[in-house]
Amino acid sequence: LITVDQEGTLLIDRFDTYLEPETIEELIESISKAKQSKKHIFLVVHDTAGASFSNYDVQLKNLGLKKLVDLKNRQAYIATLKQTETQEYVDNLILESTFNVPLKKVQLIKNTDIAINKFSKDVDRFIAHAGGKIDGKVYTNSLEAMDLNYKKGFRNFELDIIKTTDNHFVAAHDWDIWKEQTGYSGNTPVTLEVFNSYKLLDNYTAIDMAAINKWFKKHKDAILITDKTRDVKGFGDLFIDRNRLVMEVFTTKDAEIARANSIKPMLSENIMDRLKDQLIPFMKINQIEHLAFSRNSIQKFQVVLEQANELGYKSYVYHVNFQAGKDEKYVIDYELGKVYGMYADQWNFKLD
Repeated sequence: LITVDQEGTLLIDRFDTYLEPETIEELIESISKAKQSKKHIFLVVHDTAGASFSNYDVQLKNLGLKKLVDLKNRQAYIATLKQTETQEYVDNLILESTFNVPLKKVQLIKNTDIAINKFSKDVDRFIAHAGGKIDGKVYTNSLEAMDLNYKKGFRNFELDIIKTTDNHFVAAHDWDIWKEQTGYSGNTPVTLEVFNSYKLLDNYTAIDMAAINKWFKKHKDAILITDKTRDVKGFGDLFIDRNRLVMEVFTTKDAEIARANSIKPMLSENIMDRLKDQLIPFMKINQIEHLAFSRNSIQKFQVVLEQANELGYKSYVYHVNFQAGKDEKYVIDYELGKVYGMYADQWNFKLD
């Protein structure tokens, strides 16, 4: 659910209707409240979220969301909601729409040159996104990307972790992207043997758990940040050094499992949205010091971030380079300080 006010403040509320279908009730309540305001309201539905909406037929139709009721998994969906009118757009593959939102001009406040210089050279504030960019390519999660970006100065590395059919952890964003990168035409998931038999984009080496451990054994000052996997204990038991492991978690239960197994959890935006004003108390009680969320939600979490900064917690934003001009340099110039760091595709730590 996206709302935009007249000053251009963009707030994104996420509802994980796939893992927690009951959050549809919260979504309906949020839409009802938003429609009473003068904000511009948009609803974007992820391709795996459609199965449960039919259970809320009456409530959704009362909001004008008739097509949402019958939405199927893998369908793309966008809606724009006004007090008196709702427009819905559905497509079986890809959906792209442009909406004009009149805004008041907002003055951006740039960080001081001293702060920018400090942030630019602080390697702890940067996480190499999916291993980092290589040859202009992102999301490779490849051995070569990690080697290259380690040489460039990165020490925090994010890898997307999924499982093969024979229950082995491997690094890939998802199986659809893996198929695109390898040219594989069969069914997925695949076995570990098949996974390791393919090159990524014809040039790069995919990495499994053994390769991950070998790389981190060699690079003793590197830290791994995981994404995607929900098997917190299973992955932690296999990783070479839990002291250099941070795992993004998507439920409070998984956060507690991580702490119980001496693994540092990084709370996802989903948890931040659910806990709201109980987030900081939860982090204190469970000794959690890491947050990860979209840079588009900085304004939404402003109060929480001020508290987190005071406590020395580290908040990292993703969705860098998702909008024109909103690259790593933009985040350093205007957003670091509000947040601790970012998931970066690339950076030059040797800037003067």
